[in-house]
Amino acid sequence: MRNISVRSLALCALMALPVAAADYDWKANALKHWESSYAFTYKVVDAMPAEAFGYIPPSTAKPTERNYGGLTAHIGVFNIGMASLVSGMNGPEALPKGTTDKAQILAYLHASEEFVMKALKAATDEQLKRTVKFANIEETGYEAFEGAFAHMAHTRGQCEVYLRLQNILPPKYPFE
Repeated sequence: MRNISVRSLALCALMALPVAAADYDWKANALKHWESSYAFTYKVVDAMPAEAFGYIPPSTAKPTERNYGGLTAHIGVFNIGMASLVSGMNGPEALPKGTTDKAQILAYLHASEEFVMKALKAATDEQLKRTVKFANIEETGYEAFEGAFAHMAHTRGQCEVYLRLQNILPPKYPFE
């Protein structure tokens, strides 16, 4: 008797999945997570003193790492590039190569957020399902936005290493 009720519950749960999936709003969820990821990114970027935005970690690896300013600006460049690729919209121009001015970089990151959010809101179902090509990768618009989101988290993690190498404790991750 017990096996029948467990099986019945499992069957009911499986049957409910398509209904739950139909109610899932990918775009609303993505917007929410992009917003919180940018908010934390600003905290990490802002933790570095302005005079250290030219800092490059010591290494014998070639090529050398980007300086902190270049690494943080790279977040905006990549996000704008992927959102442009999917949406067909033009984003803000990249900062001049070599920019290490903290205020300019933070302003650029804010501009990149505004653009990504605008592009994501404007992206049609067709654009999100369409395959786009970046370097040697082919993926859907959905995957391009998700990949850029993951890239931002990865690069932000690198920024935290730079902070620690400067003996600065990175901001506490809000979900710990």
